[in-house]
Amino acid sequence: MALFMPTSSVMQEISLYCLIPNARHAQVLRILSAICNMNPEPQLVHHLLYKPKRPKPLMMIGAGQQEMYYLQLIAKVDEAEFEEKKREIEGERRGVQEKGKGREEDVVMIDFDGDEVDKNRGNQLEEKLYDIKKQRWTIQFSDFPDASPKPAETRRVIFLAEVGDGDALAFMEDFGYMYISEYVTSGYNLYHGNLVISLTQTFVPTIQHQPLPRELLRNIDPAQAWVCKVSVKVAQVQVGPNTVTGVRNEQHSLMEMGSKELHEFQQLVRGVGVELEMGERLALDTRVK
Repeated sequence: MALFMPTSSVMQEISLYCLIPNARHAQVLRILSAICNMNPEPQLVHHLLYKPKRPKPLMMIGAGQQEMYYLQLIAKVDEAEFEEKKREIEGERRGVQEKGKGREEDVVMIDFDGDEVDKNRGNQLEEKLYDIKKQRWTIQFSDFPDASPKPAETRRVIFLAEVGDGDALAFMEDFGYMYISEYVTSGYNLYHGNLVISLTQTFVPTIQHQPLPRELLRNIDPAQAWVCKVSVKVAQVQVGPNTVTGVRNEQHSLMEMGSKELHEFQQLVRGVGVELEMGERLALDTRVK
């Protein structure tokens, strides 16, 4: 059984988005790198999507609709570790080939460019290189964005909780959620003050639960466009009837400061053809239909 670690957080995320054509992404990345005065940080993140096992309850007369939401398990993929394991297994393969002295039945034939001589053996080898149960998973909940915020920006609550030792996938099952799909985001992160700037594409693995090698990922967008997201996160204060006015004011002040910084950056990059705007609310809907 996996356990929650003490490191969990609830945040208010404020964000803006835009699409970057594939032909311009290298140019935009160089511009953003110059503005942020840093080299882009490569990111490869594996996402597992879950939904509640129990059906959505019917709305009762005189009562509000009880919403149910999707959850995600997310984990950063360590490509360096993958490549190291691949070299080790390639070395073992060469040793088997030499020991077998050419006997075909003793040789495991795998092409690491993605062309498996034996598909079943190829899948088994990929599983050795990336073990889904040994990744450092984080549970992520993203709320449905607020309606019509002013100024125009996407605002929503984000909850993150690291999963401790154990089988995170089994934990989600015991937690009452069922696995439904997966995807991989690949791209770059940059930082400007309190802002996080990400430039990503989204892929699906052609082998289940195997986000590497990259050659076996399929881009979900035929045009291969990139999503640029600029966001700032503010720690969420649990506001209740006993919350003092000073705490409420501090929360509001931090949100306004984050929003101001975000829109100043929006104006800064508008001059170089990066047109950030509020995200499409329904496209970011995390509610179970």
